[in-house]
Amino acid sequence: MKVKYIKEGDLMKRIKKTNLILLIILFVAILLFVIYISKKIYDSNKEKGSLSAAVLEEIVSFELSDIGSDVYEVIIDGEDVDRFSSNYQEVVDSKIMDLMIVPYTFEEPFLIIDPYNTNTTAINIYFADAGTLEYTVHVDDSDIEDYTNTLNATSVESNNAYTMIGLMAGYKNKVTMTLTDDEGNTQNKEFTFDLSSIENSGEVAQTLEVTEGDSINELEDGLYAVLGHDKNFNADIYLYDNDGILRSELNLEDYRADRIIFYNDNLIYSSNYDELIEVNSLGKIEKTYYLGDYEMHHDYILDEDNNTLLVLASKKDSETIEDMIISVNLEDGTVKELVDMKDLLPELYENAFHPEENDYGGEELDWVHLNSIDFVSDDEIVVSARELSSIITIKNIYTNPEIDYIIADTSMYEDSTYKDLLYTKNGDFTSQAGQHSVVYETDDSLEDGEYYLYMYNNNYGGSRTLPDFDFSNYPGIGSYTEGDNSYYYKYLVDTNNKTYELVKKVALDYSSIVSSTQELGDNLITSSGKSHLFAEYDSDGDLIKKFTYTSKKFAYRVFKYDFNDYWFSEVE
Repeated sequence: MKVKYIKEGDLMKRIKKTNLILLIILFVAILLFVIYISKKIYDSNKEKGSLSAAVLEEIVSFELSDIGSDVYEVIIDGEDVDRFSSNYQEVVDSKIMDLMIVPYTFEEPFLIIDPYNTNTTAINIYFADAGTLEYTVHVDDSDIEDYTNTLNATSVESNNAYTMIGLMAGYKNKVTMTLTDDEGNTQNKEFTFDLSSIENSGEVAQTLEVTEGDSINELEDGLYAVLGHDKNFNADIYLYDNDGILRSELNLEDYRADRIIFYNDNLIYSSNYDELIEVNSLGKIEKTYYLGDYEMHHDYILDEDNNTLLVLASKKDSETIEDMIISVNLEDGTVKELVDMKDLLPELYENAFHPEENDYGGEELDWVHLNSIDFVSDDEIVVSARELSSIITIKNIYTNPEIDYIIADTSMYEDSTYKDLLYTKNGDFTSQAGQHSVVYETDDSLEDGEYYLYMYNNNYGGSRTLPDFDFSNYPGIGSYTEGDNSYYYKYLVDTNNKTYELVKKVALDYSSIVSSTQELGDNLITSSGKSHLFAEYDSDGDLIKKFTYTSKKFAYRVFKYDFNDYWFSEVE
């Protein structure tokens, strides 16, 4: 057998050639991988509509709408665009600003319907003439009252800008506008907007069933914000007037809004499970706050002094849910975990029964179920823990959170080391059970160390993680499906003597879960989700009006807002 020898130089040449080939193969493989990933990202972004500003500039335009009266609408040429994206919002806004260089007149204004995709039937109006602008919406339906309001102006380039809500989808809307200048001179203008082809995104009623109460008192001004109609299925915010007529629909993405917060002339509300949006009065999303590793649930509040939101949250991929509180800095969007209830109540967490599934059908342990949050002082909050039928205050919220005290029936903690944290019941009444919407309130008549806590006392005796708990200390308590009454409760809390006393009680339609209360002016706004209704009562607890809606499940909460200095201007 002959052995073939390779010279050293030839060997080095072969090695170099082999290495070059391997490098080429590796380079091609990396290039193909990068192309593949880039395509996946592109496809993903395209599916989401997250197109670049440059692309959007080319495909977004304004054209005259068929609703009439020279109203423009946004047209997108052949692309599925995420209209909640910052690129879309900025491109539309830029195109509007370009048009605003020219001053329009009251007689010939620039009109565009819902340019930012945040308010389905709202029309933005732009003109330079100054004055107070009042308008009335009329539809040819004897069951629907006219809607009148005075619009709030903002300045946009050479023009004043307004957002007009109140128009009704499915109808021809006749709008009469009156502009009054500082000297009392008036101009009138009529428009007809045909919204017959526009439908609400969810299966919600245009008009609600209204029941008149015995009270002769007036309803407070404002619009009822129905939050989480059918819980999350029809997740938009629906605004009803005092006649039970749907006047606006604020579009959301994939989660209900738990409340509306007024902040720096804008609105902040949740739009997705892990996002909140800040929206200006013309409907533009000016900022999106991302929660990162967390998902929100149930409630959030504003700390104005610190430009911060406190948000009830669950950590993604955690074995527990609805037991955390996070902060969101409104200046830079920083998210910080403040409270994990497992650290504050470890004994209750460790002893909680773990059912096969929670209320949402998942396997995570929902052992405390926080469902509302409010401030008691600059660094102390009060939360509602539905699963424990407890009201819990947490002090040093930003630095070293710890429980200050708990309000609950003593039977809930009789075998617990936390019973020393309980305040003493002052009087003969039944403590709250399964409560929602606990709110702090004070006034000048109270002594130092005293304040009120009011709430929706569901009077519901159920807890998946405490299946053996005996509710015998709660006479008249209801089940998930039925009960005689829920209640508005108002406690006087005395932190000096560590007591709580029931000072006001109003019987409400029963709702085992999903509910809210709100003191507004002299009246009380309540929502009984399981009974499919919300209502307004006077200061004596007498019913003024009740509004009933149809729903596959229920609405989560109802709060009332006047939207003054946002859409509307309060006329003295």
